[in-house]
Amino acid sequence: MCTNVYRCTNRTRVQHIYRYLRTMQRRRAVREKATVLQKRFKHQQSRFVIVGVDRCVQISGIVQKLMAFEEFLFRYPKFSDLVVLVQIVLPMNSNTGSDTGSEASKKMGKNLRRRINQVVGRTNARFAKITSASRPIYCQHQELGSDDLLGLYETADCVFVTPVKEGMNTVPFEYLVCRDNRGLTGTVIVSEFAGCASSLSGALIVNPASTDAMATSIAEALVMNEKERAQRHVQMTSIATKFT
Repeated sequence: MCTNVYRCTNRTRVQHIYRYLRTMQRRRAVREKATVLQKRFKHQQSRFVIVGVDRCVQISGIVQKLMAFEEFLFRYPKFSDLVVLVQIVLPMNSNTGSDTGSEASKKMGKNLRRRINQVVGRTNARFAKITSASRPIYCQHQELGSDDLLGLYETADCVFVTPVKEGMNTVPFEYLVCRDNRGLTGTVIVSEFAGCASSLSGALIVNPASTDAMATSIAEALVMNEKERAQRHVQMTSIATKFT
């Protein structure tokens, strides 16, 4: 599965993941999933889709991301019908060491899921409109199959990665490769603390501790003109393809 990429720590394994992505995208099931997701989230191409794919751990910065999106909707209400955040919360890794550590980790994971759901529920209650069946945030707590994940990457106009402390995160590269393989541009908002940030010269770099700055970056990604978007995409994919 593509989500195993979180355990990739060297270039050889990353190269394997990218070759795998390109092979998988040829699958008809991926194309079918992308079509379904586009109909669900884009609403006849009128909505800007932002995707987040993160493990359910504190260092992923999921709560900070959701709060920034809430602040964005508060500051720019005119965009509330034009953008949707699709947040996938992957289960926490199970190998946590001792029994005591495992129980503590489970409790932390449970508390984090509760906090995530609180922010999602509050945001949707504040900004969803009674005249629309859609909501600002779609949050799903589960692993995704490869076809679903690749279809989601193809559908998304932007990927949003906000770790507060992390090594190499290859989600932006996965996303860019999937978009590029379909002849589409992609936009990346990434934390300065992500190991991949220094390799993504075309990304919008943010500090997860600054809710206001992240809200501004969301707005910047949404209104960016196509020429700049394409230029940034080329800058980033030229780096990403060095791993393929």
